[in-house]
Amino acid sequence: MRTSFLSVATWAALAGGSGLMLVGSLIATEVGSLMVGYGLLVVLAGAYLGAGLAIRERVRRATAARREPARGQTLLGRRVF
Repeated sequence: MRTSFLSVATWAALAGGSGLMLVGSLIATEVGSLMVGYGLLVVLAGAYLGAGLAIRERVRRATAARREPARGQTLLGRRVF
């Protein structure tokens, strides 16, 4: 993955959510279970963001490898694009 704001946000979400889950599991009250739930939500959102970034990068590499020089198409002897 390229280093960008979104990749940093992915790693921050994974680390922050894991930390929130860890701290929430140490607290034996309703607040602790709430922290575990929100930590899991943040971890899943970070994983979803990371998967989307990985797919986008893979598509970018595949299209860059297949890119051909543009050929001028003609329509009745005139250049179209």
